[in-house]
Amino acid sequence: MIKQIYKEGKGLFKDIYLSRLVIYELTRREFKIMYGNKYLGLLWALLEPVAMMLILVLVFTYLRGGRSADGFPFAIYLLSGIIGFNFF
Repeated sequence: MIKQIYKEGKGLFKDIYLSRLVIYELTRREFKIMYGNKYLGLLWALLEPVAMMLILVLVFTYLRGGRSADGFPFAIYLLSGIIGFNFF
């Protein structure tokens, strides 16, 4: 059974590799639709999440009094959670 799952997984990566041009074109079209009419264009795709992270770090660090958790700054915990939430 494990070998069958492994073979199916290899087939998945093979299918993704074989259809890489379709994936590229669909991704490019999606970015063009989403950010084509914006003033900053594709740069806005990077600036918007960075600005949101900066605002949240400033607000939550200020509200928490700048305390760190377990010796690490709170911003590390906040940003790792935001990145995980946004990408998955």
